[in-house]
Amino acid sequence: MVKRSLPVSVRILSLAIFAIGMVSKMFGGQLRAANRVYEPFEVDRVQDFKPSWLSALAFTPRLRTTAVHDTNIFITPSNETADFVGTFAPGFNLGLGDFESREETFITLDYEANALVFAENSSANVVEHYLKADALYRRPRWSLATSGVFTDTTSPDRDLGARVHRVVSGVGLEARYEFTRFVAGVDVRLDDTDYESGLDRKDFNVAGLIQAPITERLNAGAVARTGWTDVELSPQQTYQQALLQAESQGFAKLKFRANAGFESRDFGGSLGNRSTFIYAAEAEYRPFSGTVLSLETFRRSNPSPRQIGENYVATGVSVRARQRLFRRFTAGFAATFETYDYDRSEGASDAQRSDDYYVLRPSLAYDFVEWCSGEIFWEMRQNRSTVDRASFEAQRLGLSLTFRY
Repeated sequence: MVKRSLPVSVRILSLAIFAIGMVSKMFGGQLRAANRVYEPFEVDRVQDFKPSWLSALAFTPRLRTTAVHDTNIFITPSNETADFVGTFAPGFNLGLGDFESREETFITLDYEANALVFAENSSANVVEHYLKADALYRRPRWSLATSGVFTDTTSPDRDLGARVHRVVSGVGLEARYEFTRFVAGVDVRLDDTDYESGLDRKDFNVAGLIQAPITERLNAGAVARTGWTDVELSPQQTYQQALLQAESQGFAKLKFRANAGFESRDFGGSLGNRSTFIYAAEAEYRPFSGTVLSLETFRRSNPSPRQIGENYVATGVSVRARQRLFRRFTAGFAATFETYDYDRSEGASDAQRSDDYYVLRPSLAYDFVEWCSGEIFWEMRQNRSTVDRASFEAQRLGLSLTFRY
């Protein structure tokens, strides 16, 4: 068996990130001292040279390594292939301005290169890339925000029933204006998904929203969205959404946001126009110090990349819990349940496909020092489908180490 080393680009990137991290750690005191002239009580001295938000700059390199045994790396319904998988993932986060609370002007950039090395199936070795950028420019009554994402990954895909290479990119722009009693805004977003062995997809939408405080701790509003989706070799889909939304503010222990409404989607072809009730909600509750409970749920309509003329309605719920134990330990648990109900146009196969997808993931983490933590976890994934070849079960047992400077 031929042994494969990590790509030269990944090794060079890792060395560069850690060299910068060591330098910042060695000279951190001097850098912090130099930055004191830009602290809020002394901003007047330098306001002619640059805005005060430029004074907060942080560069955080990191390295994540994992060793995992996966019982079904290709998520096949039978004749599963098990393997040991190693991950070597250097990355960094660059933050400027109010990047922690994200309430005032800020810019963030996060990148990670993820090298996957398989012990027995070296043909599956791959280097993945994750890039995300966010920015906000805030003035007293208005703000502009933008976000962008780029991922180049090869991973199991439940819909396609295989390990799939995909490239996802997206960019969004948000504008808000604060009137005396309400906030109005416009959102624009474009997303592009390219599959190596699936139907490519592009989605563009524009939304208008209005939001007002109902109480001191609750904001509510409405969203109207229109857009189109282009799926390779398929008719263009157009859609409109009308949603009501609510969001908490000012609670010390609870945060939540939710929206719900209806979507009217013209699928083209024989499916015609369909109306679907859709929603999305997320909540986080911190009842005690060291305890975090979170909940996410959704229902949405999407085109399938599997075959022409196929769409599905996805409904899901996820719960997560984290508990700090004995100062250095953190116990975690996550559970996900999702259902997928498929529609098809005339001529498509696998009529009336329906999937039930489950994920369970308990974990235990330990903080060795401030800049190093480890985690051991077990994960079970199972997809039960009315189409036999789409069903699978996989279990993963792994150990990870994360270094941050």
